[in-house]
Amino acid sequence: MPNYPREQLLDLYKSLPEELQNAIFSSAAADKMFDICQRNEVKDDNVISEIAKNTGYVMMGVLPPAELQGVFEKEIKLKKDTAKQIVWEISRFILFPVKKYIDALYHTNISAAAPSASAESKTSAKITEGAKVKTEIIVKQARQKKSDGYREPLG
Repeated sequence: MPNYPREQLLDLYKSLPEELQNAIFSSAAADKMFDICQRNEVKDDNVISEIAKNTGYVMMGVLPPAELQGVFEKEIKLKKDTAKQIVWEISRFILFPVKKYIDALYHTNISAAAPSASAESKTSAKITEGAKVKTEIIVKQARQKKSDGYREPLG
């Protein structure tokens, strides 16, 4: 998984729905992440930091959730069982509360494949601009789907 420039991540972050922005920097999510790592005997701060960074990438739309376990195994060098359990817990406790927003991010035509070094700057600009437009649409759709707790059901 490439390390993205801070400016590019900031642009992506600003284009996300407010619910995802809050989830990314939530102290509750950080506490859950730490607890998940501790439960799975991951104690190294650098490894915990990499797990958190890649989880953030999922919430920002640059790492599909289905690839998270592979990244943990190949790049962070976690054992398969440990990576699988951590991904399950992250999915359940951190990603599930914002699932509709994450699902909406990944129903786009943006490729998750890493661009070549020569095409990276052009691709980055296209992805960032495309993400802004698509995220605005996603936010509108997600907010429209929220139920009104004050309405009584018909019928």
